[in-house]
Amino acid sequence: MLNKRLTKGEKHNAKRMATVASVYTLNSFVRTPQQIVNPSDQDRKIKRPRPIGKRVWGSLGKDPQKVISEAFDEAIFRDQNKHKRFCALLDGNEKQLSLLKKFACKKTQSQLNNCPRYYPCD
Repeated sequence: MLNKRLTKGEKHNAKRMATVASVYTLNSFVRTPQQIVNPSDQDRKIKRPRPIGKRVWGSLGKDPQKVISEAFDEAIFRDQNKHKRFCALLDGNEKQLSLLKKFACKKTQSQLNNCPRYYPCD
């Protein structure tokens, strides 16, 4: 096992969690309820849209606050006309959820009349 110096405040045998972010554009995939619940063979052959301009990054060294802020900055930069919808998926980490809500209200205020609603997913 590698011996490394601990950062200020870091404890021995503590697990470090990376924060990972991804930003991409996806065209709509419109289907009827029938196509979702009881798809025919023809419905199953319909190709889903592929992500466009996908960027994925993560960091152990940066604070989750910095990574989430960078993700919002990237998404807002890509939406110059302010027509896109934003979607975020988290693993249930309460700190990340609170950071997401904070940045969404702060950074998208000019795009939205009020802060969007969130539906956390585990």
